[in-house]
Amino acid sequence: MEYHLSAALKNLADIRYKHFWCDGISMPDEHLLSPAVVAAEKAIATTAWLGSTGQDVYQMIIVLGPISLQRYLKGESITGCLPNASEPSTWVNMDTDARKISILLQ
Repeated sequence: MEYHLSAALKNLADIRYKHFWCDGISMPDEHLLSPAVVAAEKAIATTAWLGSTGQDVYQMIIVLGPISLQRYLKGESITGCLPNASEPSTWVNMDTDARKISILLQ
């Protein structure tokens, strides 16, 4: 997911993000990954390291769309639900001031 997000950041229209990359995404707390919590929230909250150095800490929300939610609840991988990296404006939302990023999976 880090490589795909890094490619998407380079394609955002805002030139501030042209040199951003993602160095890593942490594994969320186990209770946040339970099917009951994910089904209720339709999202997974975690931490990502982003920025021009890849070391700025961001709150990350992975919003699950219908396909990724269904796959997640079945115990299947959701990495195939990442949208096209060349069209990040439809699925990546950055707020550098608040150090937050949200991504919307299919």
